[in-house]
Amino acid sequence: MGIVHKLIPQIKDFILEQKKANSKISCRNLSGLIDDKFQIRVSKSSINAIFKESGLSMPVGRSSEAKRKLRIEAPALLLSAPTPESVIEEPVIPAPEPVIEKPVEPSPEQIIKQPTEPIPEPIIEKPAEPIPEPIIDKPSESIPEPIIDKPSEPAPEPIPEPVTKKVIKEFEKIELTEAQTNGVIILKAADYLINGNYDAAEIIKKRLNRSGGNLPAQTEAFTFAQLPNLLPANLEPITGIRMSAEDLENYAQEINSVKTLTLDISRVIANCLEEVRCIKVILSDGNTFYLDAQLHSIWSTPHIPYDFSTTTSEIKRAVNDYFFEGVALSIFMAPGYDTPSKDLFNFIAGMDCVNKKITRLTICGNRFEDMDTIAIETPKKYNYIFGAWPWQFVGARKVNKIGEFKPYRSEILKKDVFCAQLDIDFIHPETKESVNLKGCSLKMSAGEKTRLIILSNLSGEKAAPAVLCEAYLSRWPNLEEAYQDYSRKIELFTYTAESRAFFNPEYFGLESVPTLKDAKTIANNYLLTLDSFLKWHLLPQGYEKQDFTVTKTRFYDLKVGLKKEISYVAVNFQIPQGYSYLNDLQYLCRRLNERNIRLSDGLRLWFKA
Repeated sequence: MGIVHKLIPQIKDFILEQKKANSKISCRNLSGLIDDKFQIRVSKSSINAIFKESGLSMPVGRSSEAKRKLRIEAPALLLSAPTPESVIEEPVIPAPEPVIEKPVEPSPEQIIKQPTEPIPEPIIEKPAEPIPEPIIDKPSESIPEPIIDKPSEPAPEPIPEPVTKKVIKEFEKIELTEAQTNGVIILKAADYLINGNYDAAEIIKKRLNRSGGNLPAQTEAFTFAQLPNLLPANLEPITGIRMSAEDLENYAQEINSVKTLTLDISRVIANCLEEVRCIKVILSDGNTFYLDAQLHSIWSTPHIPYDFSTTTSEIKRAVNDYFFEGVALSIFMAPGYDTPSKDLFNFIAGMDCVNKKITRLTICGNRFEDMDTIAIETPKKYNYIFGAWPWQFVGARKVNKIGEFKPYRSEILKKDVFCAQLDIDFIHPETKESVNLKGCSLKMSAGEKTRLIILSNLSGEKAAPAVLCEAYLSRWPNLEEAYQDYSRKIELFTYTAESRAFFNPEYFGLESVPTLKDAKTIANNYLLTLDSFLKWHLLPQGYEKQDFTVTKTRFYDLKVGLKKEISYVAVNFQIPQGYSYLNDLQYLCRRLNERNIRLSDGLRLWFKA
């Protein structure tokens, strides 16, 4: 029996109050709550002794409902969930052996001779500094009706008895103008792509039978608050609400008080980790082409590097924006080297809805499995923009007109760039198929040669050279550096396709567990997942072998200034003296700026180091 007489009255009162408020709360859960509130470890036997002394003990044995709960199948992708202390001070993520060794950089001739997707030879010098990403008007980021059917949710338990105290409440919204935070905003960016906090909030709202409210922001704040030494004030500009330590504790208590809710949340997050490798586009004449999930280019086969995969959440946003909401689909570069590929002509014909029409989109997973098929019931013209390098298709293009280069002021660049109107024909040398396109030529200074050709089927004011440049650069701001990164990833996949694995939490040495029992455990587990996703997709090669303490020290602990501009929020990393990882941080910023990360109010985040 526990030593009851050593407990201070406040703790005994706290134990009895919690037990009376929730008769099914366990000694284990109460022990954790006491540790969090009073920083005192009380054994389960001591708590049980107080229950017996006060006549509050549960009957001996396990209820039929508890037995049924133990038989629920665990989600396959859930990760082990260390405590906050073990995440930082005693990391449990082993550094696995590298899957592959980075190959020696091949010669340009080797790149050109690849039998599948020919890779153009980079002949453009890398710009002195990365090109910031202008912002264009887009529809609000409210998620429309889902296009991709997610795995069906398990049948929910009957709505539980209402908890005694409604602790999840409305919170004051924070208006962001200028603020300080830290590198947790990088984890926020990963969460935007995965959408785990939002989907978790939706299942919480359903199980608690709530309408309205700001549960997504609260769920996000609770997750990021598990990072040690993070002040709640640092979360306010990221989540948009103000939550105290007591509010966060109340949130956890209400989640934990609802039967099987934590298991439902775990399943939802596991579903969010599914990845999409490509979109297969089926045309009315039977032809097909593929778009990689991050929209770098157009492909003839689904054998696309795993590095270009993305989450189902990001694909849902893309499909709805580009095929249902009228936003211009922005492709990084046209496929092909000397000759424009047949897939490019199929893409243009299908998007223009001339002679050929897009009839179906099939979402393909990393194993080429069909995840969902979307029927296009009423084919129409879809807007697109794509880039072509000056050395592409030299023998297969005819310039009909090029206008005078004129400067325009970019809002984010804070400098002038130069563009000229362009009318051009592409001619396939074998089929003699010809297509006329209009667009602009882009220079970054008045005296240099053309950096990029930007082509589109947009018309009217949206086709004006300055507007077209802004639209393209808002999606692909890094130009030559992005091309070099794109080519390097294709090159690596070409040599190592058989051994190269796609993103899988198990690669990071994180084991599955039968259940995740409380809200804090789930939040810590999800933080590790976000970190793993960043290391795999957005940090330079080699970081996938590092544990959480490395990325936290190098990136998440950095101080960050936020400043609201007209149409975006500037994220400025404050680099300490002697910082050794600036190149890696700048690489991360460039990749994030290509992914259109947004806050909950729809404002774009622009990262700069």
